[in-house]
Amino acid sequence: MLINALLHRFQSSCLFRRYDGQIRLNTLKIAQSEDLIASISGKISLLEDRLQSRSRVLERQIIQTYKQGGAEPLSLFFSSINFSDILSRFTYLQIV
Repeated sequence: MLINALLHRFQSSCLFRRYDGQIRLNTLKIAQSEDLIASISGKISLLEDRLQSRSRVLERQIIQTYKQGGAEPLSLFFSSINFSDILSRFTYLQIV
């Protein structure tokens, strides 16, 4: 009986240490994941700011191009690469 109790206590202690180690490892992985998420969020924010800035520059350039000589709809149509390009070009014309 005493040997069984000691054996059970030893096994419980080993299991406890094993689970404790797994908990610590998972806690570390969570902390690393949170750091990675924070880093990626910062990069996304920076990229969004750059995109907005470039969109404003593009919009100003489109307006200037239109004011200087305008864009002929037919020339935009025939100089387009594909249907998506045509839609983009006419969308930009509508903005102006």
